[in-house]
Amino acid sequence: KVYTVLRSNPKGEEIFSEYNKTKTMSDATRQQMISILCPSAFIRNYLRSISEWPSPFPIPVSSYDVEQKLCKGNKAYERTKNDVSITRDMKMNILDQIVLAVFEVKAHPDQDQIE
Repeated sequence: KVYTVLRSNPKGEEIFSEYNKTKTMSDATRQQMISILCPSAFIRNYLRSISEWPSPFPIPVSSYDVEQKLCKGNKAYERTKNDVSITRDMKMNILDQIVLAVFEVKAHPDQDQIE
């Protein structure tokens, strides 16, 4: 999903080019990627203003590195049926993105919405 969104944007090609050359991204490139991948302020404000909890809850994208590792893990699982190993840093990145997405919808969700 992240790959498709970035590839469909001319600036996304620049992001891939920098990452492939340096295996990292400058702060400016990282901000560019975020502006491509994140919804507009209007959508974020709309989500926060609606009273219903979205069902199913949309799972946000993680960092490029985490998405790539998860994609490779899914492909390996399809071949071998062995679980993918998730590092602590990957888990933290995924959970951080989920927390941000929850906050975008409702700053203080009810207990039943969390479950």
